[in-house]
Amino acid sequence: MVLIFQLLLIRGVSGHVITASFLFAITNTCYMKDFWNYWHPRVLALLRMVMGFLIFWHGTQKLFGYPPSEGASGELSGLLLLAGILEFIGGILLFIGLFTNWAAFILSGTMAVAYFMVYGSISFLPIVNHGELSVIYCFVFFYLFFSGGGAWSIDNYLVDKRVNREDDS
Repeated sequence: MVLIFQLLLIRGVSGHVITASFLFAITNTCYMKDFWNYWHPRVLALLRMVMGFLIFWHGTQKLFGYPPSEGASGELSGLLLLAGILEFIGGILLFIGLFTNWAAFILSGTMAVAYFMVYGSISFLPIVNHGELSVIYCFVFFYLFFSGGGAWSIDNYLVDKRVNREDDS
């Protein structure tokens, strides 16, 4: 495997040939590790906020009919109503970063159910049944369940506050 990386050639900006093993060595330097460690929780928080914002609007569309949609139809009942409530409340919780892990877990399950109930009956493959968005939502929410809310979340603030309180006593 290392041999494959070393044989892979990439053209640099200046036209010089750079091997992938050289790029791997650069990314493992102390500076780059500091860079990744600094930015990882912040980019994770940005991902969480964007996903919360997007799923929130799916909930408002189901519950309140806003923003208007061509596919929206009449009365909500049963699972569609439940999905709207979960998307609305879960979107708010994800956006602010409160109970991030559990909100993401519930939304991941909601998207899995949505995929198999709406699109899975057409075909198993998302490219065929147009269920890619549900699959993407499902697995990004599943990732957020394990990774947490990131740097800019209420969860993170509450954990830091509790740790500081324990250190003082």
